[in-house]
Amino acid sequence: MSTPLDAGIWRAELPEGWSAEEEDDSLLIFDPEGPGTLQVTCSEMEDGLVDDDDLRYFAEELIEEGQEPARVSIGPLTGLKFEYQDADTDEWVVEWYMAADDLFFFITYSCPRIDRGQEDDTVAKFLHSLELDE
Repeated sequence: MSTPLDAGIWRAELPEGWSAEEEDDSLLIFDPEGPGTLQVTCSEMEDGLVDDDDLRYFAEELIEEGQEPARVSIGPLTGLKFEYQDADTDEWVVEWYMAADDLFFFITYSCPRIDRGQEDDTVAKFLHSLELDE
């Protein structure tokens, strides 16, 4: 059974057995017994709506490194998804640069490369439960 998680601007269903902790402007979501951590950061644009140019600007470093984004839609969010192995840490990383009207979401999941895929279904279920507060 999942637990409702209300982050103010957005809400989602916290997977069973997972915890959430605030860190700076982000929310860290993780299974204390699992290999990975999901980090969700949401900010509101002061001037208008978040568009594709904004998302590409935020993801500029990955794009310049040659990472190819996939276009994704998750519930009310649309944007870019990157998947890669971090050469410095040997971690598997998935980054989403997502927009919903004037909200920008930066979402990252990382885990040891050897554990890649173990929590994919749970992370996807969490992301698909995400809703915006009205």
